[in-house]
Amino acid sequence: MSIEPPPDAFDRAGPAAARRLGPVLRRVAIAVLALFVALGVHWSLLLRGHAEQQANAEARVHQRSAQLAHALALQVGTLVTDIDYMVRTLADTRAAGSEREFLRTQRLVEAGLPLGALVQVAVADARGLVVHSNLRDDVGDPVSIGDRAHFVFHADAGEDRLFISEPVLGRVSGRWSVQFTRRIERDGVFDGVVVLSIAPEYLSSSFRDIFPDPGDTVLLAREDGVYLARSHRFDEIVGDRAGLTHAFMRAPNAREGLSRAASVVDGTDRFYAFHRVDGYPLVVSVGLDASAELDTVRDAIAASRVENAVATGVVLLAGVLLAWMFLLRERNSAALADSRERLELALAGGELGTWDLDVPSGNTRFDERWAAMLGYRLAELEESVATWENLVHPDDWPAVDAALARHLSGRAAHYESEHRMRHRDGRWIWVLDRGRVVERAADGSAIRMTGTHADITSRKLAEAAIAESRERLEKLVAEVPGVVYQFLMRPDGSTCFPYASPGIRAVYGVDAAQAAASAEKVFEIIHPDDFERVTASIRESAERLAPWRCEYRVRDADGSVRWLLGHSNPQRLASGATLWHGYIYDVTEQHLAAAELEVGRQRLMTLLERFPGGVLMEDARDVVVIANDTLCELFGLSLVGADLIGLGHAELVVRLGPERSGWLHEPESAARGEQRRTIEIAAGAGHALEVDWVPILREGERLGRVWLVRDISERKQREVALEKLAATDTLTGLPNRRSFLSRLSEAARDARHRAGAAGVVMMLDIDHFKRVNDTWGHAVGDEVLQHFAEVVRQSLRRGDAAGRLGGEEFAVLLPGTGAEDGRVLAERLRERIETQPAVTSVGEIAITVSIGVAALGKRAEQALELADGALYRAKSSGRNRVCVADATAVAQ
Repeated sequence: MSIEPPPDAFDRAGPAAARRLGPVLRRVAIAVLALFVALGVHWSLLLRGHAEQQANAEARVHQRSAQLAHALALQVGTLVTDIDYMVRTLADTRAAGSEREFLRTQRLVEAGLPLGALVQVAVADARGLVVHSNLRDDVGDPVSIGDRAHFVFHADAGEDRLFISEPVLGRVSGRWSVQFTRRIERDGVFDGVVVLSIAPEYLSSSFRDIFPDPGDTVLLAREDGVYLARSHRFDEIVGDRAGLTHAFMRAPNAREGLSRAASVVDGTDRFYAFHRVDGYPLVVSVGLDASAELDTVRDAIAASRVENAVATGVVLLAGVLLAWMFLLRERNSAALADSRERLELALAGGELGTWDLDVPSGNTRFDERWAAMLGYRLAELEESVATWENLVHPDDWPAVDAALARHLSGRAAHYESEHRMRHRDGRWIWVLDRGRVVERAADGSAIRMTGTHADITSRKLAEAAIAESRERLEKLVAEVPGVVYQFLMRPDGSTCFPYASPGIRAVYGVDAAQAAASAEKVFEIIHPDDFERVTASIRESAERLAPWRCEYRVRDADGSVRWLLGHSNPQRLASGATLWHGYIYDVTEQHLAAAELEVGRQRLMTLLERFPGGVLMEDARDVVVIANDTLCELFGLSLVGADLIGLGHAELVVRLGPERSGWLHEPESAARGEQRRTIEIAAGAGHALEVDWVPILREGERLGRVWLVRDISERKQREVALEKLAATDTLTGLPNRRSFLSRLSEAARDARHRAGAAGVVMMLDIDHFKRVNDTWGHAVGDEVLQHFAEVVRQSLRRGDAAGRLGGEEFAVLLPGTGAEDGRVLAERLRERIETQPAVTSVGEIAITVSIGVAALGKRAEQALELADGALYRAKSSGRNRVCVADATAVAQ
């Protein structure tokens, strides 16, 4: 912006006035422009710093949310893996057909889940009717779940995998639950569904323990967006589905991601990070309250801007007022000279238009210049005062008429008016109209009046531009932050501020006049703990004439503490005094941001301390930055976590030893497709550990890596027990149906690649076993079954296999045995059963057995069907005998 006179000012002013006013205007314009440039640079740097501060704060919050989402996804994955194994074991046990074994497995599952997690263990048959629930000894009236999504999925899809339902209201339990289900199959046919119901409130309360503040949330959802748990207010969204405000819904193929959005539940603005759970269609989303995280930074930035605005405004106001006063004085001097020259030019017929009015008649004579100013030729205008009146703007005419009346009546010494007149082309121009009565009658009434008419449109436009510029300057008057100052220390030790910008009141609470008299009140508010350090730094700067820079605290009247940063350059005066020129501004927001970063670090440490296992973290330089004591305990180290912090990776390997450090490199030795790895390792003494290795990445850049170590010894032992239970018939100790059929299929596959006899399958059924149960009861029947199984087991050769298919039905596999040898062995077994009565609690009970024999072909199912058919013939032809299937049927 520049301050320039109207384009014709120098023409209307005399040559002397123009020469005097021109250089003054240029100097003032340069000074004002320099002030604007300095303030513009200052504000550019200030706003850039604020933007960077805001961006850094948001980046720190995103990083914390991403780390929390990673850790929670690992925990959820571990929990769901355990639940999946339990559901699969329940399904397999149920398929085996033993109610006692299923109930035993159910008790193991109940003991393996935390208190409050389990809602119900239930079983539905192939029609969807609930036939078992751990909540009721007797299911009572039939309850159907045939319309439930999980039942439909297993019945239609036929896939043997875990299904995780949306939260549903149980028809038996009457409670909300997330249902983990698997398909039950008997002989490859769908036979129902096992349902393990977990309370969403248990999942929500686990998240709430980590995030007690409702401003921060943890959300667990399915891949399709259905909410499964939320740390707070889950009861308000149960059954709802996440919308596109969640990043994991907008990016279904992304493994993890960040976003910022307002929650549809409580309207809270949060920074979100999501992470998908490996192996399951689940997503963990962590949301940190944006207000809690950023309000401190925002308030500090807002306060800084207000203070800078006030200071900038004061500086600009002072500069503008000084320039305006200087210009006003110079303009008045130039206007006086200019008026003389304009009068001379008017009298000489210069650029002014003239008019001559005969007052009584209203006849008016105009000159050519008067007409040309309005775009006319003189001949086109009627010589009448009405011509002039009709061209004046209607809004301006009342003022013009009043000014004219005052002069004609003698109340004003002359007539003068600035008003608008319509140009011939339709636009409005501004004119300066001046006149005086040059002849009056004896009674004082005006007879003749003359005057001049000047085009002042350029001046009016310039004045409007200056007024607009002044308004803008006044709006910027509030903007310079901190205080620009001069500080004087005299030889006698007294101090003052010879100059201080208005910002000194915001910084120190005193005005410039008080500070100019003495610096005593400024030093009074310096924090007592920093006072000696500040004064010592001033003395040292004075002695060495070295630049002074100091960061210190001040304490306001209300007890609040602020941080200031000052820097200045000293100079020695002839009097021996030292004068500093410098700048001091408030840096409280930077300290608050540092404090907020420390709070975030403490949150991360609290989460790691609550992690039920060992934690090891390295930074981008492969230096250990976090290690807890649990890690050392799990690996049997005589160290604590603090002993490992600060070690490089190579030093860490040496400190752990070769036997304990191999797990550090196993994830990196695998394929590079998946960046996260989970491995299981043996830690000795029967202990098993699970290690999660997670790289820390940002936009492809490696920032470090984390190892999370958990003791899974108890889980592995439970898995071994469950596997044994799943494969063994608990009453007889023989392999159950599922296990025996698996062994039979393996034998059939081996037979395809081996010459000679493939083997023999025998189906055995105890004759009239129902009479035993009806006569002596099921307990005695169980003793008979155990005796029978033991006789069969003792009769087998090494490599033979027996199994209980259900009830009193058994099967035997004789690998590498021909049909005739199989028949002989079957006959020998039949005789042994017949001659060895079962010794029971009610005495000896004689039993016999019917046996069907079939050669093992390429298909295990066909051999079992043929043996079953031969068994049927044995029982139909009188029982207690052996029948062999047709060899030609086996060949087919």
